[in-house]
Amino acid sequence: MLTLNSIAQGNSYTPPKISPALLKQDFSVLRDTMQKIHPSLYRYKSKKAIDKMFDSCYASIKDSMPATDFYAITSFAIASIQDGHTNCRMSREAMNDYINNVKIFPAMVMFINSRVFVYCCKQNNDITASELLSINGHDLHDVAQRLFKYIQSDGGIESHKNWEINESFAFLFNIIYGISDSYNIVFKTPTGETRTATLKADFLKNFSCPPPFTRPAKYLQ
Repeated sequence: MLTLNSIAQGNSYTPPKISPALLKQDFSVLRDTMQKIHPSLYRYKSKKAIDKMFDSCYASIKDSMPATDFYAITSFAIASIQDGHTNCRMSREAMNDYINNVKIFPAMVMFINSRVFVYCCKQNNDITASELLSINGHDLHDVAQRLFKYIQSDGGIESHKNWEINESFAFLFNIIYGISDSYNIVFKTPTGETRTATLKADFLKNFSCPPPFTRPAKYLQ
């Protein structure tokens, strides 16, 4: 089931919204195109299940919404197909508008077996190398499983989701759970001690760090 909590706006930025008529038109084009040309639309799920998913996503467009919320709907729909080679992205213009105006969770994370580890947090270095257990009362295991519903992979394989979500975690968390000015976290240190901390939402440019691993130039290597 598709659910969004992003109506809870924080910071002070109000993103432009798109009319429901245009959103429904775009989603109908997406659905029609997928049904006509996708070579394995029903490989992992029946036509009845896929049709029900499309109908549910379409019905969720009831009012005007920002591009980020529509992106969540399309991502959910495409991830539901379970084809790792079919994906969608925010337009560069919309993405730049968002990251330049909306503050997000200020730490860089790495997903390993659906567990979330911090590899860089300029705001609080004590959190670095720790495992996140909860954010604003949301258990990270539940968060991972919910966000995975918006990440494409062949047959729903989670190893790919673990890799893909690292770069978009803070952005996707904001969209699905709502924008916040601060994040109360519970984390486990490398020594096994459980601690709490509060991080202030920040712009990506202020806390971005290089990833601990680089993508290979050629995957078959």
